[in-house]
Amino acid sequence: KTIISNQETIPLSDIEDLLENPLPKKVHSKLTSILYKSEDKEFFKVNKVKTSKNISTDFDMNALLKAKKFYSDGEKLVFYKTPKLKKMKYIVLSATADTFIYKHYFGSDNVKAYECRQAKYLGSLKQYYDGSYSRKYIDTNDNLWDKIRSKIGDAKTITFKKYSSDLDIHFGNSEGCDFLAGENLAVVGTPHMNECVYKFMAYYMGGKTDGALHFRPVEHNGFKFWFSTYENELLRHIQFWLIESELEQCVGRARLLRNECNVYLFSNFPLKQSELVK
Repeated sequence: KTIISNQETIPLSDIEDLLENPLPKKVHSKLTSILYKSEDKEFFKVNKVKTSKNISTDFDMNALLKAKKFYSDGEKLVFYKTPKLKKMKYIVLSATADTFIYKHYFGSDNVKAYECRQAKYLGSLKQYYDGSYSRKYIDTNDNLWDKIRSKIGDAKTITFKKYSSDLDIHFGNSEGCDFLAGENLAVVGTPHMNECVYKFMAYYMGGKTDGALHFRPVEHNGFKFWFSTYENELLRHIQFWLIESELEQCVGRARLLRNECNVYLFSNFPLKQSELVK
């Protein structure tokens, strides 16, 4: 997830403007290749180059030159600004780490996973799964917010940024917030991302990007359910990992491990320790 958040997005027009200026030959060649490949490809590779010349831009030029894999929609360019990891052992402590993804990226022989016993919530997590609770679902269901409010009472709500909320936090910016500890809380929505996010991450990791979203039966977290996802295993793991991480982050704002409060989750993606309510 750190890799995804540490990405750069720039308009292709910025590269076109930059090419009008004198540039080192290798830099000019790379930028030209990027523009050429972005005309008919979503995901593509261009080798990294080095230059000692300081090139003034509004974006991270050094990161662009170091990057080798890119995504383009024909108007903008996206690439990851990944840190260089030293050859040493690393320990990752995470409630949502996906072993499949780690092994795919670093190699199966280089990853050892240890499952810790899960601490039981002191509070309760009640999950309503009667709808997808995607943006489209919320937009097209009249009186949905009234129905939700009848179930959660005066509990504060975390949801998509586009909807009115009594909080300044929403999906995508809830990390590090501790002022909701011990409060009754509602989390409304299934935070799907644009498909290009899943596919670019798979491409970056050397996986395939083919496949389409379809409503299909799946099994996850000990639950069997129907979900709009991929047959491609890597894409499915990436999608589930990102959705689950965001939901766990939001649910975790109430600090259920240490507080006897209630969290009401409205999503068709089941979380561990959730009590499913129809």
